[in-house]
Amino acid sequence: MNLKEAFRYQNKLSSLIDTTLEFMGNTDNMLEVTERHLRKKANPEQENEKTTKITSEYPAIEKPECVIDLGMFLLSEKEKLTAAIVETKRNLAIDIDGQAINNSLRQKLAFAMRRLSGARSNESLIRNGGTGYCFNQEGNQTSFRYDIERVVTLNYDRNKTKRLMNELSEKADSVSTEIDEALLSAKVDYVPPFNVNTDFEELALEFQDKL
Repeated sequence: MNLKEAFRYQNKLSSLIDTTLEFMGNTDNMLEVTERHLRKKANPEQENEKTTKITSEYPAIEKPECVIDLGMFLLSEKEKLTAAIVETKRNLAIDIDGQAINNSLRQKLAFAMRRLSGARSNESLIRNGGTGYCFNQEGNQTSFRYDIERVVTLNYDRNKTKRLMNELSEKADSVSTEIDEALLSAKVDYVPPFNVNTDFEELALEFQDKL
């Protein structure tokens, strides 16, 4: 499998491990309940009856011990695959983890530059926006309203932000292409033991058959 497929399979293993932990964490999934209905004691004409039922949310999993074995198996496979991925990435010409982080920052900065480069200077008149005070003929202080001319000027070089935006975007696109090519071309030394679309219950039943 290539590196992109390996990452997908790694996520699948993590998801299955989470489901396994949830299964084991629910006590009802791990129990078998047996009830003896003592009818004869209350009514000699009736017979006692014994019933056994599985309380699991997965009724088909009758031997929950298989899930314990499945969890250990999934952990082992996750460890193998992780080691194989680390070895593959060690031999790549590009540090895909580091560059993915850097690319995220490039894209955030490019977005900020795009907003700055789209800003415009403007002028506006705010009618009756100001309040002043003066003394009238009687010597009393009174207030009056006046208009405000508001001029907003960009306090930075908008051409510079446009240039930086383009440089960041081009660099991010170039690095993304390199990462994609590495993900598709790099081979991981790992053979998946089951299909990536296999679900939890299907795997558990396979392990149940081995008990």
